[in-house]
Amino acid sequence: MANQNQFSFRAVKDEDRASILPLIKELWGEDHIVVHEELIFPHKLPGFLALRNDDQIIGLITYRITGDSCEIMTLNSQAEDQGVGTELIESVIGAARRAGCASITLTTTNDNQTAIDFYTNRGFSLKEIRPG
Repeated sequence: MANQNQFSFRAVKDEDRASILPLIKELWGEDHIVVHEELIFPHKLPGFLALRNDDQIIGLITYRITGDSCEIMTLNSQAEDQGVGTELIESVIGAARRAGCASITLTTTNDNQTAIDFYTNRGFSLKEIRPG
């Protein structure tokens, strides 16, 4: 694992949203995602950024809090196997705890075994598998 000191992590600010939107489009193919049959615009959500020392965005996580539940909506890292994704998840866990959340959930596709392994290795467990 690379030295995490080469990266900085911080909450998304309103002034970041203009640069996050093209990143979301590039990484997800659209400016939105569909989760639970709901249209979600990740660039409008709270989140955390991972930045290189030159302030280039190399990681982004977005989430939403509803009641006492936090749901991770997107997670992307352009620096794999360097601890960026893990640190971003830890940032959301901290935000969820501060907000008094009782649970943190996320959704990924059944065929994304890499993501399933990543999340289970960080303490998440499979709750439901939906065929199709």
